[in-house]
Amino acid sequence: MRQSFLFLGIALMVSLGSCKQSEAGFTGLTKSGYPYTIHDDKPGDSPKIGDKVRFFETIRINSDSVIFSQEMTVVLPEGTQVANPPPANYELLFLLSAGDTASVYVFDTLLSRIPNLTIALTDTLIYDIGFKEIVQSKEDLDKEMQDSQAKEESVKARVNEATQKYLRGELNDILQTTPTGLKYVINEKGSGKMPQPGQTLAVHYYGTLMDGTMFDNSYKRGEPFEFPLGGGRVIPGWDEGLGFVSEGGSATLFIPYALAYGEVGSPPTIPPKTDLVFYVELVKIK
Repeated sequence: MRQSFLFLGIALMVSLGSCKQSEAGFTGLTKSGYPYTIHDDKPGDSPKIGDKVRFFETIRINSDSVIFSQEMTVVLPEGTQVANPPPANYELLFLLSAGDTASVYVFDTLLSRIPNLTIALTDTLIYDIGFKEIVQSKEDLDKEMQDSQAKEESVKARVNEATQKYLRGELNDILQTTPTGLKYVINEKGSGKMPQPGQTLAVHYYGTLMDGTMFDNSYKRGEPFEFPLGGGRVIPGWDEGLGFVSEGGSATLFIPYALAYGEVGSPPTIPPKTDLVFYVELVKIK
């Protein structure tokens, strides 16, 4: 999932004095002139454009006012896909390797580069970053994208065939029905564990209306969709249906509109009172 660059993360335990120190007090400057300090410097490879990376980030004003703190996993985009000049935290990531912690500072005239900034020009904006790992290289991501897109056509045919059989009543001997009205067929039994509420699931999916119209699928994007099971972050039919699929397995879900988008639907893609069909593949339980 490609994401825009407001980097997030959890707080790093660093101790800083005055941020407006002389240039000699910093480790160096990024390409666009942002001063930075490396606190922990571990051996290892630095990421490249297109790599997927995981890191912690805290955003502070001056030395002690935390305004944002979270962990994030992102794919590092081309420079043309970020602001010009690039954000300070974006440039810093290319200088780090797994286990490194660092801070980059934006103050004085550098603050004018940030649009719609509300802090005073006498303040210092600080990004504290703890680089965790390169999750996947660009090469591995590209291959995953190609494999996923190649699979899309076969999944499409499979979903259309299953839907036609369902409408003709030809799946009744293998169709499971729950008390809520959800109907499903397990296509492949995975070799992994069954998911539990609260666990994050990585799921590939292909969704259609009952007439075969595809409205969304993850295969064309080249990466699975992630969500916490049972957290209400997806339609009820997903929260219930994925609970029956083991890791590595797949199923076809026939979801009544009451467990999908209800009486109002999701215009213009999904009309009111529309039953849905989903092919779901539980790639991984995290």
